[in-house]
Amino acid sequence: MFISRLLGFWYGWFAVLNKGQVLTDYYRLMNRHGGYVWLQTCATIICNAKNVDEQNIIAINYVLR
Repeated sequence: MFISRLLGFWYGWFAVLNKGQVLTDYYRLMNRHGGYVWLQTCATIICNAKNVDEQNIIAINYVLR
């Protein structure tokens, strides 16, 4: 079960590198008090207008309640 979630997470980053943007499936992270929080990540690649070789990945993590 852990491996399938990890593969889904890595697929999201692979997709952003190939397609330029991605919205991941829901995944959960364990917090330090033993509970879980559900997240969803939206990531996109931003290109610098002055230097086309420079690219940045902007990722926003949404905490789902």
